Amino acid sequence: MWNPTVKYAYQTMDWLEANFENFTLTQVFRQTDQEWIGMLEEIKKGEGFQHGKISAVLDSLKRPLGTLPSGIKPTILHTHRASSKEENKREYAKLGGEEVVYRAVDSGAHVEGLSDQEDKIIRKLKQKDFIEEGK
Repeated sequence: MWNPTVKYAYQTMDWLEANFENFTLTQVFRQTDQEWIGMLEEIKKGEGFQHGKISAVLDSLKRPLGTLPSGIKPTILHTHRASSKEENKREYAKLGGEEVVYRAVDSGAHVEGLSDQEDKIIRKLKQKDFIEEGK
């Protein structure tokens, strides 16, 4: 049932019941530069930043990303929604034109009169029954 204290999938009983197996990959594919492979190994183990070599190499790779001849800008990956939202606002402002807001209408298994939490529980139960019936 719904538990608001559970924030991550790995905190659920379903995660435990999945009986995941862990594997350590030992063979390197698609890389032939032994120095680069060694640095990646150090990063994987949480080592290598003490002597500054990895930081120096990573810093040397920094460069501005320009727009491609096709006009496409490279994607910027953000670590937080707020910075992504700010980036989007800046880029949308550059487009100009009239802003249009569309109202989306979703449909599904919503039952009138139930709270959102009760509705989620019912949908989850229906989904589980459907999965079990398909066995």
